[in-house]
Amino acid sequence: MAWWGWLIIGVLVTLLVVLLILLLRKKPHKLGLSEEERKRIQQAEQANVAEQIAIEKEKNASLAKVASQLRTNLSQLQAEFERRKDQIDEEKRKEMERLSGDNDLLGAELDKLLGISRDEPGEE
Repeated sequence: MAWWGWLIIGVLVTLLVVLLILLLRKKPHKLGLSEEERKRIQQAEQANVAEQIAIEKEKNASLAKVASQLRTNLSQLQAEFERRKDQIDEEKRKEMERLSGDNDLLGAELDKLLGISRDEPGEE
């Protein structure tokens, strides 16, 4: 490359560096909001947060209801497994024990779901 090509590249790089420095020094533009507009925006944000909390509580209540109903059905199923355990042959007993284990795992997941649904929004 000829010397003048390197000169052009140097000038362009220098211009880019100067432009970046100027852009980084520029202060962010402040919004010219009046006190009344700020209060209105703040009230709208508070209303939005309150609405989101209400939605979250409703969702948690629905989850709790569904999980509770499923927990009741699982308990009945487990009781039926236990009741019939002695009335079946060995092969079916193994299958029922596997199903019972699956039932226990599902019950544990439901317990987690019930625990989550009891948590209030914003809590960890």
